[in-house]
Amino acid sequence: MKRRTLSRRQFLGSASVAAAGMASTRGSGSIGPHPALDAGAPGQGPNAAQVSAPTEPLDLHALKSFHIWDGHCHLVGFEGRTGAERMADALRFADRMGIERMCVFLGFPFNFHGTAEDMRFQNAQVLDAVNHSDGRAFGYVYLNPNHPEACLEEIYRYVRDGPMIGMKFELGEHLGADTGVMDGLMIHAAELHAVVMHHTWIKTTGNEEGESTPMELAKLARRHPSVTIFCGHTGGT
Repeated sequence: MKRRTLSRRQFLGSASVAAAGMASTRGSGSIGPHPALDAGAPGQGPNAAQVSAPTEPLDLHALKSFHIWDGHCHLVGFEGRTGAERMADALRFADRMGIERMCVFLGFPFNFHGTAEDMRFQNAQVLDAVNHSDGRAFGYVYLNPNHPEACLEEIYRYVRDGPMIGMKFELGEHLGADTGVMDGLMIHAAELHAVVMHHTWIKTTGNEEGESTPMELAKLARRHPSVTIFCGHTGGT
């Protein structure tokens, strides 16, 4: 059965519900929330001190009742020569882990400091994967701001005129996230209601060239409050 696709507005609405911790079941035959998860957050209610960890592991059927979406997936690490083949492998893992849908970005191999053609090649791989996901994968277009004109072409091709719902930025920007070029791209993200996922890191040995920190991304986000921006890794060391 063909799955219903979501618009970018609908995706944002669904993601907001998921972020709020709301879960629904698949129907009368489903297993409801685990008692420990249904007891409330720590510090809430008169018996908060008595809330303990689950005594039984959640089974796969219970996990699926929560409609889990993985918001940060790559095609690297999976088997296959094409995006479609790697998506088939990814879906096997998703089924095993109870993952209903996933957000996919970046092709293979990773090439963060490549040419505009490298960027186009990776986006084509992701589109191939999304088109063979039976509606279970959302695609983000990968953008390298070192090639601003090519970025606009990719935005038009994959977001404005295509099925992708977001934009992915990595560590290829030679000036980082807090730049004028990024401001221009955020304007397009706002106009198209596109989600933005931006890699951030804080390395104890020093970040790579163009690798942004959460603080730099926060400055960009502050200037574009209408854009939904995910701070990838939130600066994990």
